[in-house]
Amino acid sequence: MKQDSVSWQLGRFQHKSERADGVHAFVTVRDATFQEVDDVRMAIRHVDSQLSQEALELVEFNLTEFQETEDSFISAIETRPQAEWPAPGAIRTVLRMHFLNWLLSARVYLDHSETRLKQRYGNESLEVEAFREITSEQYDSYFSYRFLYKLRNYAAHHDFPLNGGIYVDVNETPSRWTEIFFDKAQLLEGFRWGSIRAEIERMPDEIHLADHMEQMMIALHAIADRITEVTRGSLMQDIQLLSSYWEEIGRTDDMPCFVQASNEGDGMSILWIPFRPTGPAPSVP
Repeated sequence: MKQDSVSWQLGRFQHKSERADGVHAFVTVRDATFQEVDDVRMAIRHVDSQLSQEALELVEFNLTEFQETEDSFISAIETRPQAEWPAPGAIRTVLRMHFLNWLLSARVYLDHSETRLKQRYGNESLEVEAFREITSEQYDSYFSYRFLYKLRNYAAHHDFPLNGGIYVDVNETPSRWTEIFFDKAQLLEGFRWGSIRAEIERMPDEIHLADHMEQMMIALHAIADRITEVTRGSLMQDIQLLSSYWEEIGRTDDMPCFVQASNEGDGMSILWIPFRPTGPAPSVP
């Protein structure tokens, strides 16, 4: 439908129980401009994206998947007969897959956050500048952030030198335990680590990957907290904007919406407006 052949109206859908003819019907409150509808659509995207934190939750989920998979391999080695142990190659392949999934989701979270801020506030806005500052600060503050950033390229294009150790102490319970780790010497062979090489050389010979993943999660949460801080004001404005339409239609049991009906009668679009002013309010961190 061409923009000059359609129009928008604000209103609500009247339930069939309210009507003598027993059918649902749209009740118009007023006409709406295209700019108004675009502003509401942007506000809905902003509120939904900020409150859901879906991208960050995916990073956390993938970290849990890595940790639980690593634990399951360790448990199998510690509790089963040696003939039933998982093959070393299978351990490396599966953990490599989960690790790269986690790294990819972390990258997607950062890229998604920056893109969303640019779209909402502009490329040179204070909000985007705050994002750049906090990501740079966390990168500089956490060796794990720098290490895993480089390790992504290493694991994707080179090797995944995962090793393990089985330790026995008859005076301990359990008497046998297992650790899975990277071999530092193998990591340093055949790959240019750039400015962090000296830092890697100072690391223990056995590098436990999950520990560094947890440290990077701390950095990502600090970034998320900063985004929340710098966008809180505009987020509340967007929530208030959406809530105002509930007040305008004068109902709390029907969700307001914009309806776009073609002048030629060949179609209809509906934009529902969430976040009522009464009842449970969205939680803003």
